[in-house]
Amino acid sequence: MTYLGEMVAMSWRHGGELAGAAACAVTLAVVALVALSAHALYVLPSAIAAVVLFEASAAAWRLHRRQRIALATTRALLDLNGADRAELEHHLRARYRRREARIQGRNADRIERLTDAMDALKAEVAGRTHRRIAM
Repeated sequence: MTYLGEMVAMSWRHGGELAGAAACAVTLAVVALVALSAHALYVLPSAIAAVVLFEASAAAWRLHRRQRIALATTRALLDLNGADRAELEHHLRARYRRREARIQGRNADRIERLTDAMDALKAEVAGRTHRRIAM
């Protein structure tokens, strides 16, 4: 039932082709019944059915094409998002590694400076103690 509703909506967006075909079919049926032509009563139903069937198939084809395009677009966006996500994760990992390397380099420099400062203080303290003892 939903598919039929979508078909009617798609037909309505394209100028109401299906509604126009159904209106023509009803009008022709009324004219045939009023005229009571025996020949028209045999030929008319098949002609009306052919026109309505053609318009319904055109509306169904448009709906199918629209849904196929929507699905292809959705899949492309999901694939693009996955690729973008993978690229972003790679970029973030590389950035994290560079940051950690910089931090470790700075920490190693600080430790070296502190070690040199501690050695200098030890030497100074040892020199003062040595001078006190010598005095």
